Parts: sequence; structure tokens; C-alpha cells
Amino acid sequence: MKVSIIIPVYNVEKYIVKCVESVINQDYKGQMECIIVDDATLDNSIVIVENLISNYKGPIKFQVVHHKVNRGLSAARNTGIMVSGGDYIYFLDGDDYLELDCMTSIVSILTKYPNVELVQAGAISVLNGYNLENCKDLPDYTDDRLWIKKAILSRLKIPITSWNKLISKEFIKKYNLYFKEGIIHEDEHWNFFVCKYLSSIAFCKKNTYNYVVREGSIMDSNKKLNKRSVDSWLIILKDFIINIDPVCYKEQIEQIFSMLHAIYVFNKGDIKKRSRLLFKDLSIYNSCRGKFIINVILFFPKLLNQNKIVYRFINRLYLSTI
Repeated sequence: MKVSIIIPVYNVEKYIVKCVESVINQDYKGQMECIIVDDATLDNSIVIVENLISNYKGPIKFQVVHHKVNRGLSAARNTGIMVSGGDYIYFLDGDDYLELDCMTSIVSILTKYPNVELVQAGAISVLNGYNLENCKDLPDYTDDRLWIKKAILSRLKIPITSWNKLISKEFIKKYNLYFKEGIIHEDEHWNFFVCKYLSSIAFCKKNTYNYVVREGSIMDSNKKLNKRSVDSWLIILKDFIINIDPVCYKEQIEQIFSMLHAIYVFNKGDIKKRSRLLFKDLSIYNSCRGKFIINVILFFPKLLNQNKIVYRFINRLYLSTI
């Protein structure tokens, strides 16, 4: 069984040494390759990477793939998937790093559950992280598709990230689970479609990944809902709406409505027009009562914007109709 670690690289020269060295120093004894995708980085990240791996003499097969122009994180991950030769894919961001027993710990789960499609592990972060150590609320393994989908859509039990997941390449290819290019919040989009098809998941209840929040990162710079962020969300929500299915119907509608409601009420101009159209698309899935509430939102946005109590009441009232 071979594991492919994919590292997208763009302007991470302060962090890339620790990232790559954390791969080099893995204590995993099985087959492993590391694909480093240069997304036309503007700094010395790739020079640093090439110097590091040129001196490496171990069993890990390193490969550097270059993009001629910057295409974004989604495209870099997709390139990594396409050139990978592993049975399982593992995404590692270029500013993060692994615990030394990361691969050993996660792959050991596959010996217990050899056909599992995805293994989720815990992470350490300067924020709250996703600490799965001593977690009693999660099963070791489940093939209950309803539980899996609810857990991912709830955003509470399983983190909405692509990193720190060991995922079957066959599963990715079978359901065309590549990342949507040209947007941010790509992990939100990807996870929605992963949970649409995922039929088995196992948990490594150990913190194996170190997530670094750095100044200027996407996660840091998008604390405020800026235009690029909202544009991406509208694209994502449109894809969600046209792919609603009967499994966890309520949870899908709830997730879409809550984000769309906030975007519509608290934005102006083109953003409001586009979100208005999405509300109309969403209304086809609703009962008469749900359609009525959407029309209230569309015709009285100022009232909702000025009164948070009314906004929250309308939000809860709509969710009660699903």
C-alpha cells in the first residue's frame, strides 16, 4: 500500500523547510511518495525545496511539479492527484507540518479497516484545532452513510478541511472528487461532495498534524467576509443547490440557507442580486411555508438588516419548515 503526500507551494519560504523535513523524518516504513506542486511561487520556496530533496537519500520518492502560472490551491492539489501513484492521497499545506509518527499512526488504521475510503486524524493548532485525542464521541469506524453525511454537514464532528485526511485515490477518481478551481473556501465545496458519496470512514484519534495560522494566509485574511470570499461562496452555494439529494435533505438545506441568508441581508449591489437569484433557486425545494418566508426575506431585507432579533427569528422560522 502506497501513500502519496501532496504539498502545494506558493510563497511559503518561511515555513517550507519545517514542512518538508516533517515528511523526510516520518518513521513510516511503507511505500511513500511526496509530490510538491510549485504553483508559480514568487519567493524562494521551490529553491529551498529542491536543495532539501537533492540531499535526501532515503526511501521516500520526491517529485516537484511546476505550474507555469499561478492557478491557485485547488489546481495545485488537482495536479498532485493526477500525477500521484499512491493508493491513498494525503494533503499537506506548505505552511503546516506533520508529527513524526503521522503516517505510521494513520496507515495503521488501514490494517484494521483495509477497505475504508477515508481516515480522519486530529490536528494541533494555534487556534482550537481538531483535537481527537481521547475523543469518545466518534466511532473507530463506521460504514453508516447517513451518520457520515450528517457528521460532515454538521461541521462539528469532522473538520471541513482536506488536509489531515487519508483518502482513497480510487474513491476520488470514481466520483470525480477534484477541487473546484478559481475559488477560495475550496475545502467547503470539496467536503460537500465527499460526504455525498462517502460510505466508510475511520478515525485516528491522535493529533498527527500541526496547522499553522500565519499572517497573510487565506484563513487569516478572510476573517472578514470580503468580496472574494462572498463571490466564492455564491459559486459554492449554487453548486450545492443544484446537487441537493434526499439523503440528509434537511441538513443540506439548513447549511445552504444559513449562509445565503447572511450574504443576502448583509451585502449590497451585485452580491445582493446574485444571492436573490440563488434564493429563488433554493425555493423550489421548499414547502409553501418555506417559500413564503423566502419571499419575506427578499422583500424586506432592510428590516432584517436593522433588527437582529427579527433576523434570527426569521432564520429559525425557516429552518422549522424543512
